[in-house]
Amino acid sequence: MDFSLIAKQTQVKTALAFKKTLILLLVILASACSSTPDKIEQRSEEEYFQNAQKAIRSGNYITAIEQLLALDSRFPFGRYTAQAQLELIYAYYQSLEYDKARATARRFIRLNPDHPDVDYAHYMEALAAYDIDRGFLARILPSSPAERDLYPLYDTFTLLKRFTLEFPESEFYQDAKQRM
Repeated sequence: MDFSLIAKQTQVKTALAFKKTLILLLVILASACSSTPDKIEQRSEEEYFQNAQKAIRSGNYITAIEQLLALDSRFPFGRYTAQAQLELIYAYYQSLEYDKARATARRFIRLNPDHPDVDYAHYMEALAAYDIDRGFLARILPSSPAERDLYPLYDTFTLLKRFTLEFPESEFYQDAKQRM
């Protein structure tokens, strides 16, 4: 028996097995790396807006915010964009996120100064400023106004005064005057 011939054949078989294993591992790695991206649910602008409206009507403001933000980011110049931003102000306000409501109102005012409903954005900005200082505990526990920081009250008064001067014909005018 020629042991050198058997040793060579064994080496060749081992080398082929190693190459096959290496190729198999490379194929597995390549297929793992080229995963298909998750399919993002694509909906129309109107569907996002209708879903947000439904969520607002049912009091589910978190879902409404998600839908309105998705609409705003996917369709920044769409047919429903301005109305979605107004609805977003309301949804933030209703979910007690007053800082976000104010920021969204300011953004709307800056981007849409001539919009027919810009008075609503100004009003909601003032309303959010009015309620921002009235947190959960402040509403439950009695406190003296003298113990509170007066800047939010001054800020609110300034916003309401500007609103009443700029929009005397607004449907929110009387409420703004009362809050002042």
